[in-house]
Amino acid sequence: MRLRDHPFKRAYHKPEDDIAEGFYLPAVRSSLCYDRAVGFFSSTVFLLAWPSLKTFAAAGGRMRLICSPVLSDDDHEALREGYSDKAEATAGDSIAEAFQRLLASEGLQKPAVVLASLVAA
Repeated sequence: MRLRDHPFKRAYHKPEDDIAEGFYLPAVRSSLCYDRAVGFFSSTVFLLAWPSLKTFAAAGGRMRLICSPVLSDDDHEALREGYSDKAEATAGDSIAEAFQRLLASEGLQKPAVVLASLVAA
């Protein structure tokens, strides 16, 4: 269901409304962009939102968060690992492209295969 097709209410009020089920989760599930500015962020929100976020990510959704720089140690480490993995993937793509150029060059094809074999070994 597209975001504009949801029958959202004009306003939600606690405790009468389940804001997560009535608005937040269906909105995330149906969106392609999610921009949010908050004073506090914790990855524990993913415990509640994971099914909707999984759908959001599978559809190519992009999330941008602006939040306080005060994070739990676990969240700080997770962010550091995520950015490290992203940098490694980018470097790997660059190496693979360079290697494909070597394989495409007649004079460098055989040395490139030898290099690949040595790296694999």
